[in-house]
Amino acid sequence: MRSLTVPLLLAVFATLLRTSGLDYQVSDIYFNTSAHVFPQRSNEVLELVGHSLARTFSTVIWLSLVGGALASSYIAEMRPYRALLWFTAGAMMLGPIVVVVLKDFMAFPCPWHLKRYGGLAAEPTRWFVTPAHAGKCFPAGHTAGGFSFVAFYFAALAMRCKRFASAALVFAVIAGSAFSFVRVVQGAHFVSHALWSAAIDWLMAALVFIPALTGKWPLRISKGPGAPCRSIGRR
Repeated sequence: MRSLTVPLLLAVFATLLRTSGLDYQVSDIYFNTSAHVFPQRSNEVLELVGHSLARTFSTVIWLSLVGGALASSYIAEMRPYRALLWFTAGAMMLGPIVVVVLKDFMAFPCPWHLKRYGGLAAEPTRWFVTPAHAGKCFPAGHTAGGFSFVAFYFAALAMRCKRFASAALVFAVIAGSAFSFVRVVQGAHFVSHALWSAAIDWLMAALVFIPALTGKWPLRISKGPGAPCRSIGRR
């Protein structure tokens, strides 16, 4: 049930931020009304570290998972982890893919494209449009890369490793929040954009791991006596 409750709550909160005007109030903090720009948009350090390198980091982690899964076919010691690695890689990838696809059908533009913030676009009156009229900015793609680490939380749950699950969830929240903060400060996204991406990442990762969490596709990994993590499955 939690797998559906969390993304639902995130979606409700995101909708409240948008409809209440809080989205604007937060973005107004980082907008220079005199210069009519988001000053941090041209911050080279923030762009390099918070945007480019952060995105590269999440990509490297995902590639490492895929590399490990492929290597498990040839390295006997890694073979027991093959399913876990593929599940985690899939869970980490699916959310961002959904976000990228949605960008081509959602009307919402980036804050810096809106007339309110010196752009030319008007506030959209509907959600879904054709790709030719899409705002290309919603949900938040960069944020999806940060919150995609929630895949490790579900992987730990599937292995019954509660300590690692808690740590993985904290890391995913911190990474996703940091990725989001950078783009909100730069004027690329509203906070609600980030929350929608978090909801999508959580939901997609949960869907990938449902077979393992319910025991329909147990991730069986041999562990010694007293090991902190155990796979879920029918005994």
